[in-house]
Amino acid sequence: MFGKISVRFIVMASVIAALAVFVACGPTATPAPQPTTAPAPTQVPAATQAPAPTQAPASTQAPAPTQAAAPTQPPATGDKSAGADAASAKAAGLTALADAYDGKLKGKVVTMTGPFTDEDAVKFASNIKPFEDATGIDIQYEGSKEFEATISARLQAGDAPDVIDFPQPGL
Repeated sequence: MFGKISVRFIVMASVIAALAVFVACGPTATPAPQPTTAPAPTQVPAATQAPAPTQAPASTQAPAPTQAAAPTQPPATGDKSAGADAASAKAAGLTALADAYDGKLKGKVVTMTGPFTDEDAVKFASNIKPFEDATGIDIQYEGSKEFEATISARLQAGDAPDVIDFPQPGL
C-alpha cells in the first residue's frame, strides 16, 4: 500500500519523534535500594538517676542578621544519552537525527496523530518543544479520543500522517 520511500520516511519520522519524547522526558532511573543489616541487639539500660535540674540561660542575644544567598544557575542535566545532541546522535550512528540537530531539516513539517487529547496533548506538546527548538522541525500533533476508529479510515483514504502513535500496540 505504501511505497518504499513512504515507509522509510514514516520509520525515520517515528524514530525522530520517539527520540524527541525520550530526550524531553529523559531517562529517570530509580536507584537500587541499599542492602540493610539487622540492628545490633540492644540491652536494657541500667537504672539511672533523675537528671539534675537545669537553669535558663542568663541572657540571650538575637542572632546576627543574614543576607540572602546569591542566585544560582540551575544545575546542568548532564544528559549523555544517545540522541541528546548532534554529537551523541552521530556517535550512536543516528545520522538522520544528527542531521536534524545540525539544522538540515529546519522548516520541515512532520504530521503526527495519536490518542493524546486535552491535558495529555498539552503535556506532549511541551515535551516535544525542546526538540522542535533544537532542530527547527515543526511537529504538528493531532490527537483524537476516537483514534483507533479514525486511523484506519485515514490510511485507506491515503491521508496517512508522517508519524502514528499507537496506544498499547498489539491489543
